[in-house]
Amino acid sequence: MLYTSGTTGIPKGVGVNHSNLVNQYFAWEMAYALQSSYVHLQMARYTFDVFAGDWIRALCSGGKLVICPRETLLQPVQLYALMQREQVTVAEFVPAVLRLLAEYLEESGQRLEFMKLLICGSDRWYTEEYKKFLELCDQQTRLINSYGLTEVTIDSTYFETRQIKSLTQELVPIGQGFANTYSYILDRWLNPAPIGVAGELYIGGAGVVRGYFNRPELTAERFIPNPFSDKFGGRLYKTGDVVRYMSDGNIEHLGRTDHQVKIRGFRIELGEIEATLLQHPDISEAVVVARDEGTPDSQRLVAYVTGDKAMLSID
Repeated sequence: MLYTSGTTGIPKGVGVNHSNLVNQYFAWEMAYALQSSYVHLQMARYTFDVFAGDWIRALCSGGKLVICPRETLLQPVQLYALMQREQVTVAEFVPAVLRLLAEYLEESGQRLEFMKLLICGSDRWYTEEYKKFLELCDQQTRLINSYGLTEVTIDSTYFETRQIKSLTQELVPIGQGFANTYSYILDRWLNPAPIGVAGELYIGGAGVVRGYFNRPELTAERFIPNPFSDKFGGRLYKTGDVVRYMSDGNIEHLGRTDHQVKIRGFRIELGEIEATLLQHPDISEAVVVARDEGTPDSQRLVAYVTGDKAMLSID
């Protein structure tokens, strides 16, 4: 059972079957060519689905798992020293940690040539950052942008390239599906969207979980019958992400259909923060917005509140 944020301030329990995780491991093994000699770095909290991904990849492939102390995570000097000391070859980062590490490596003139597989779990990874990291890694290092949600067992799509000139858009694509994962870009009537036309992303396949714990109405709303296939339970998960197909078959992430945002690798329900602010006795109304000036460090949340005493802006 993994919990995700809820718009009412009450987290939603997501029931993930063992079969979902087994399928996801074999999908990773196929896509990433995992080997028993790999050393995996564990950086996520145990309540985060990425934690499950890290230890399952290491455990099932016979590799080694190195636990990163929490106090080291945002200290790039210590983090890099740990990676070198333990000879880490596989690591999945959130964008914030990756940016700090990149800045340190550039300033110190060091590189990540010892890495075999470097993954960034993000739907909003800037192309300039991807290009920068390609230069910091060895020619044999695989640089992956992965996309997924807890409701479809951690990872659904991934993207990688060495053709830097092909990256002309602002954000790195979220790529194409892992094995036994099916991506559908649909309009409001559940009709497939043509190439280049925006629609909502629905995901089917062996990774679709059983649903939300004790939330039958929400489960019925977000997990719908698959009108295109009855394989793997015949259900689709409605992600709420607005995407479109690119001409090369990769998927480009454009935004959300609801008030959920993703900042520094973490999905955040704006309604959840608003509900929490409204619990304060002096606040009568609250609106939370995400501001993004188009650069990696410009993403932030801003809350506007009103009350009996004064109007405030909480940043």
